[in-house]
Amino acid sequence: MLESLQASEAGSADRDDRWADVSSQLGNIRSALDWSFGREGDLTLAVPLAAASAPGFLNLSLLVECRTWCARAAAHLQDQYRGGPVELELQAALGLSLMFTRGNSDAADKALRRALEVAAGLGDHWNQLRLLGRLHIFHERIGDFRTALDWAAMAVEVAGMIGEPEAVAVAASLSGVSHHLAGDQTLARHELEQALRLSLPSERGRTIYYGFDHRNRSGIALARTLWMQGYADRARRIAAETLREAGRLEHPVTRCIALIWTLSIHLWTGDLDEAEVALEAFAKLASVNAFGPYIAASGGFRGELAVERGHGGEPLGWIEESLARLHAARYELLTTSFSIALSRGLVLDHRPGEALDLLNGVIDQCRSNGELLFMPELLRIKAAALAANAGRDAPEVETLLHDAAAWSRRQGARAWELRAAIDLARLRLAHGRDDAFADLETVLSAFSEGADTADHHAARQLLNDSRGAP
Repeated sequence: MLESLQASEAGSADRDDRWADVSSQLGNIRSALDWSFGREGDLTLAVPLAAASAPGFLNLSLLVECRTWCARAAAHLQDQYRGGPVELELQAALGLSLMFTRGNSDAADKALRRALEVAAGLGDHWNQLRLLGRLHIFHERIGDFRTALDWAAMAVEVAGMIGEPEAVAVAASLSGVSHHLAGDQTLARHELEQALRLSLPSERGRTIYYGFDHRNRSGIALARTLWMQGYADRARRIAAETLREAGRLEHPVTRCIALIWTLSIHLWTGDLDEAEVALEAFAKLASVNAFGPYIAASGGFRGELAVERGHGGEPLGWIEESLARLHAARYELLTTSFSIALSRGLVLDHRPGEALDLLNGVIDQCRSNGELLFMPELLRIKAAALAANAGRDAPEVETLLHDAAAWSRRQGARAWELRAAIDLARLRLAHGRDDAFADLETVLSAFSEGADTADHHAARQLLNDSRGAP
């Protein structure tokens, strides 16, 4: 059995049928692992057998089973396997499977770092790149965006050593996602477009090798970046294409990543029915595959969708429960957007003081960890909470909206700027000012797409009302 698995492992990573024979032998693989780790078994056989089996379990999305066997093997690792390919594969698979099933634990971080150390010791640049990708997404998930950016920079260096287009594409993907989350949409777009231009077509064998599909992740990140730059039509088209591609891969982790960021685009554009469809697919996929952090996130998305529809009350509890579970799992990639939704819901429920307390903490956290993407929205929602708490005459309200607009312009996030301009126009209109619509007209005129989105409807309604249009 070990020889059969090693023969499959030696096959081409570009062939989607690489593990077809192995899947048909799954029962035999399990029996061999049970025996070799058992009382009458042989640990010198069990450890390399677990390492050779790991890619097969990952291919079949049996992450819980992969985690179980790799953890047992790592606990019984003999000296002859330390620092070699067997330990590398065990630690790489253990870190990945822990991350997606148990959350972003210290054990997952330790396993991935050890795998990277082994790859570096072996001079194995391709495996270094593979591990840097996993460490990058791990640190994004725990909310350590600055460290994730450091991993991306290291990946760029390693890709340069490899010198092949696929390697450069993977590194550009990591870098582009990091810059997107750091709030530099111009640089993010450049990197993500380069990643898509150089990457090979998405293929299941390659996806399994890396742990998730870098091309697919680049596409969905580019869609979000384009939305922020004001290209809503292109953003929705690329998101739909990327999601379809993720479905064809039949790789649940990649599809969940695509669904999460597609959901955000639907919510931002006001396509709430589409958001609900995506949420149902995401929740089902997370449940079937026992992806603990994603199961916890489902409740947060349900609450956010309800707030977008103008509902407070019970949905706020869904978000609060989701946040608590995500914090416990150290999965922070979604907590800022959920906190924004919770803050908006608190204002709807006439609890602006609580919203302000929450927002101030999140703003400080984002300044500290480098997740500046949402800073314009955080400042805009804080202005709304302050207006509800202290009244629209509070001078800080307009200052916050100006700050939100300034952050938007620095980030190249025209969509965030439009939201700030809408709120600023409403504030000035409430005070009867002659300059109420000047900024809004200027910002809206810069858009060439997205006429059917919720924000564009709101902006045009304001302008039409100001002109006495029916």
